[in-house]
Amino acid sequence: MVEALVSSGDLGSVVINATDMLEVVLPLIFDRFSWVITIVKAVGILFILYIIYIVFSAFSSYTSRKRIRKIEKVVSRLEGKVDLLLNNLSESKTQQIKTKKDNNSKMSKLKKKGSV
Repeated sequence: MVEALVSSGDLGSVVINATDMLEVVLPLIFDRFSWVITIVKAVGILFILYIIYIVFSAFSSYTSRKRIRKIEKVVSRLEGKVDLLLNNLSESKTQQIKTKKDNNSKMSKLKKKGSV
């Protein structure tokens, strides 16, 4: 049939008839599947809200990580200072223990000699 239309030159009328048919059929299809379009719109809105949530979460986690890095630097500086204090304290304690031992040994030597 298409070949007969092409040979007779009525192809333009076929195209016009097809567009007329689409003008009639498309509203019927959209009326039947309007609920699908509504669902697609709702899913699109949810998707946009999800993207906004992801962007907000990324920004929030970035600022949190930045704050945690600052805290880690402060803690590491404090750890270094505490280590220095503990080393100095342990050195002074060992010196005190050594002097006590030296004093005790001197006292015991003096006691043995009878000087005290």
